[in-house]
Amino acid sequence: SGGAIYVADARGGRVWIHFPDGDSLRNFRVARQRAADGSFGFCVTADGTIVVPDSDGGSIQAFTPAGRLQSLWKLPAAAGKPARPVAAAAGPDDFVYIADSASGRIAKYTSRGAQVALWDAPADAAGPLRGIAVSRNHVFVLRGAKPQLEVWTLDGQRVLTDAFGNRYSAAPTAPLYFAVSHDEQVFV
Repeated sequence: SGGAIYVADARGGRVWIHFPDGDSLRNFRVARQRAADGSFGFCVTADGTIVVPDSDGGSIQAFTPAGRLQSLWKLPAAAGKPARPVAAAAGPDDFVYIADSASGRIAKYTSRGAQVALWDAPADAAGPLRGIAVSRNHVFVLRGAKPQLEVWTLDGQRVLTDAFGNRYSAAPTAPLYFAVSHDEQVFV
């Protein structure tokens, strides 16, 4: 709400917070993601909690605005595979949405780590989750090597799958990033 800029270094294990003019405010350590390749989707909730996925450890870390660890929770494993949370997004409903690339599931939590819902990957899901973003009314996920965008309601109903007009005939050679505005404009 104050316009702060948050920047993360997944491999180095650090989050920096800057004033809107770019001057540094503080930085703090998070779990290093040695295998990080592509985007690192952490989020900041309305109350300032900084939620950081630890894909190497299968857990989620929640930090105070001052950078102190306030809670840590494990994402549940699925079908014998350890969880691999790759991105977190804060919703307008004060919940945090987590993308698990190992199982393809979407988990919904409070910012303190209480699980509210867990949505299984649809039977026709085309690969692992790569990212997640939340607007006022929907959860957007990027899935698969040949990327597809899925749109879900905040209560877990998938309402749309889009293959970007088949613009990607194979996996992109560079990491693919996306963002969604509150009025549901998608930027890839």
